[in-house]
Amino acid sequence: MSNRRALYMFSLLVLAASICLVSPPVGAQASTSAGIPPVSDAELEQALTLAGANRAELEGALAHFTADAFATDALRFVIVSLPLADLSAMSAGLLIEHVDLALKARAEMPYSAEYDAATWAHYVLAPRVSQEPLEPWRSYFYTELADRTRECATLREAIVAVKQWVWERIKFKQTQRRDQGPLTTLKGVYGRCEELMTVEICAMRSVGVPARNAFCPWWAHCDNNHAWTEVYCDGVWQPSGTVELDPAAGHTWEMDACLGAPIVCTMCFGLPAQLGPEVISCEDEIGARYAQINNIGAYRQTGRLWLELLPAIVETSDPDRSYKADDSVDYYVYVHVFNYGALRPVAKLKLDDGSQAVVELGAGRYVLSTTAPVQHPSVWVDLPVLADLQVDWAEAEPLGDELVLEFPKDAKP
Repeated sequence: MSNRRALYMFSLLVLAASICLVSPPVGAQASTSAGIPPVSDAELEQALTLAGANRAELEGALAHFTADAFATDALRFVIVSLPLADLSAMSAGLLIEHVDLALKARAEMPYSAEYDAATWAHYVLAPRVSQEPLEPWRSYFYTELADRTRECATLREAIVAVKQWVWERIKFKQTQRRDQGPLTTLKGVYGRCEELMTVEICAMRSVGVPARNAFCPWWAHCDNNHAWTEVYCDGVWQPSGTVELDPAAGHTWEMDACLGAPIVCTMCFGLPAQLGPEVISCEDEIGARYAQINNIGAYRQTGRLWLELLPAIVETSDPDRSYKADDSVDYYVYVHVFNYGALRPVAKLKLDDGSQAVVELGAGRYVLSTTAPVQHPSVWVDLPVLADLQVDWAEAEPLGDELVLEFPKDAKP
């Protein structure tokens, strides 16, 4: 991905980057199909209202499934989880196709028994991967792949079969700044890392394999960044390339590169029922509902960074900078690494009411900056391996007037 493109992608994905507390949905009736996150009538109505002139299309799709409670609940979940651009543009036909074929794959593929309905809703039913244009990809991939995977007894076998099909057809090559759709990438044969990832995820989902996008916003050991596919296999999320490896054969490129990653972000379509500490950011508003999950612990040894800012808060006469220890003002801490000759943000942490935050990161040196009114808005921290580092901002090493940035001496090229 290009420098400017990656900045745009990261800023979009962490728009609401905070550890969220989500209240149970409120409404007269709520969806109750086991495993699919519940959707209240009030939430559905809000989504339909936001759809504007496209409301009739969404209502047409809902009317199609009135005789099937599980399919109805699945579609309700999709509608309230869609970004605003999709709410106002998706046709009834495309929505029906996504639900019908996702249900068909769930019923036909024997390995669907290896995961629950919630995993299916978040990572199989989801109609998009990232920021690619909407395309009717599910029917194409299902037609191409269903005969290959229908005889697969396990998710592992299905993942290997899909990967072989995908990588016989596409290759890596830089393209334009904006993402291509998966069918466009297949026609052109080439794509950037995120575009190749999108093809692979759509192919996996079309035959009932849970898949999600993973990315490192910025490497800490070299310039650039990367995006790749994670799949659910043997009860854990892992890079798709590791599934087909003999354990004695070594690591994939992603596993080796992530030995220098500060963080690995993955995206969940919609909100999980439970938001654990691995959820570093989320958005629960209708029209942009997602969760961002930190999976760095699956790739390298890590430490946990515990931040305490309250002792460092200073009084100021500037009303725009005065500290408010309530919900009227949100304060953030940004975690930066050195990449492309500058400090690049890899995480945005919302401070809680006690002016504290915590995040799991790969071991290494980071620059932290904050929007809170403190004497030194930027400080250094060195996070050791397998440790909890308590950082009192008032005692942390501030950045000086001059700053020398370089990659670690032992960094791989």
